[in-house]
Amino acid sequence: MALCLDGIKGLALCLNGIKELALCLNGVKGLALCLDGIKGLALCLNGIKKMALCLNGVKGLALCLNGIKEMALCLNGIKEMALCLNGIKEMALCLNGVKQMALCLNGNKEMALCLNGIKEIALCLNSIKEMSLSLNGIKEMALCLNVIKEMALCLNGIKEMALCLNGIKEMALCLNGIKEMALCQNGIKEMALCLNGVKGLALCLDGIKGLALCLNGIKELALCLNGVKEMALCLNGIKGLALCLNGVKALALCLDGIKEMALCLNGIKRLALCLNGVKGLALCLDGIKGLAQCLNGIKEMALCLNGIKEMALCLNGINEMALCLNVSKEMALCLNGIKEMALCLNGIKEMALCLNGIKEMALCLNGVKGLALCLDGIKEMALCLDSIKEMALCLNGVKRLALCLDGIKGLALCLNGIKEMAL
Repeated sequence: MALCLDGIKGLALCLNGIKELALCLNGVKGLALCLDGIKGLALCLNGIKKMALCLNGVKGLALCLNGIKEMALCLNGIKEMALCLNGIKEMALCLNGVKQMALCLNGNKEMALCLNGIKEIALCLNSIKEMSLSLNGIKEMALCLNVIKEMALCLNGIKEMALCLNGIKEMALCLNGIKEMALCQNGIKEMALCLNGVKGLALCLDGIKGLALCLNGIKELALCLNGVKEMALCLNGIKGLALCLNGVKALALCLDGIKEMALCLNGIKRLALCLNGVKGLALCLDGIKGLAQCLNGIKEMALCLNGIKEMALCLNGINEMALCLNVSKEMALCLNGIKEMALCLNGIKEMALCLNGIKEMALCLNGVKGLALCLDGIKEMALCLDSIKEMALCLNGVKRLALCLDGIKGLALCLNGIKEMAL
């Protein structure tokens, strides 16, 4: 059947039991269309203002709706569909049981989209202001959402997904059970992101002001957060992680059970970092003002903390560690059960250092004003303390010690059980 209805103002069309239909409706103002049981359909609706379309049980559909202002579209049980909706202002779209779909929605202002049980979808939503998107049970999806202001996105059970969200101001994203995902969100102001059970994830969040991120059970993650102001990050059970946080002001980071991690935190003002059971860690924290750090059970670690004002660091059960803390004002450091350590603390004003059970250690403290140092059970140690004003040093059970104390005004030294010493 070939049907052409041009220039019609009001039309109610019911076509049931038709196998193949080519329908062209140009310039129609009001249309109510019901096409049930159609196998093949090519539909072109240009310049329509209001439309209610119901397509149930359609197998193949090519739909083009340009310049439509208001539309309610229901497509249930469709297998293959190519949908182009340009310039639509308001739209409610429900696509249940669709297997393959290519959807392009440009210039939409308000849209509510529900895509349940879809296997493959390519979705492009540009210049949309408000959107509520639910994609459950989708296997493969490529989603591009540019210049969206407000969006609530729920993607459950998706296997592979490429998501690009640029210029979004507020967003709540829930991605549960996703295996592979590439996520790019630039210029987002507020975002709540939950990624549970994701296996592979590449996440780029630039210019985000507020972010709450939960990544549980992720195996591999590459995360880049530049210019983020406030962030709460929870990464439990992650095996491989590369994390870059530049210009972050406030950060609460919890990384439990991580095996390998490269962490770069530059220009952070406040940071609470907890790394329990981490095997390999390379950490760079430059320009941090306040830091509370707990690193338990770490085997290998390279830590660089430059320009830190206040810091409380606890490193228990660490085997090998290289620690560099320059220009720190106040610091409380506790390193228990460390085997090998190279520690450099330059320009520190006040420091309380406790190193118990350390076997080998090279310690350099230049320009430190106040220092309380306790080194019990250390076998070999080379200690250089220049220009220190006040110091209380307790070295019990140390076997070998090379100590250089130049320009020290007040010193209380207790060395019990030391066999060899050069002072």
